[in-house]
Amino acid sequence: MRNLLLFVDDDEKVLEYIKSQLSHMDNEWEMVFSEGGNDAIELLREKSFSVIVSDVNNQNEDGLHLMEHVKEEFPNVARVILSSNLKNAQLNHAADHRNFYLLKGCTQNEFVAAIQEAILLHTSLLEHPRPLSTEELTEILVDYFKREILFRKLTLNDVPELIRPYLSRALIGSAIKGDDTPFLEEDPFNDQPWIADEQ
Repeated sequence: MRNLLLFVDDDEKVLEYIKSQLSHMDNEWEMVFSEGGNDAIELLREKSFSVIVSDVNNQNEDGLHLMEHVKEEFPNVARVILSSNLKNAQLNHAADHRNFYLLKGCTQNEFVAAIQEAILLHTSLLEHPRPLSTEELTEILVDYFKREILFRKLTLNDVPELIRPYLSRALIGSAIKGDDTPFLEEDPFNDQPWIADEQ
């Protein structure tokens, strides 16, 4: 299966040049070209890209801003940024190891090699997902205990004290009563706040 790559530049001629120069990689890569802005984000939402390659100085959207968006919404997509400033490229690469910075004017072999490294990074990210943030982990734990209490598999005494403040007062009351009446109709979690009501 070919890797799916997204190339972004506000200059259509640059995109055409990249396309022609990388045509020999068609058997390994499926390449999509975008002039940036919302179009690039929509493409990322529609398909599972391995790598995005973008110029820093796009008029439609700042390249670094675009890459920050990609980092937040698509953390497993590896990023290759084209820059004309060697010092900035080196500093930014040191600060974010999931970005590959290439100096404009690099050779075709260097360009291909950087993309191949980015593909390897993408594969690694898929095999070893990023650690969960504290907020994400808390949400998962709270959701678990809500379900277990709701379906009478656990009592309030089984819930760690650090988790209890995140459960709603109504859910805690239901757990203490231990009655068999349904706590909520339909989806029991839509109306439940993550943080408990003020006592």
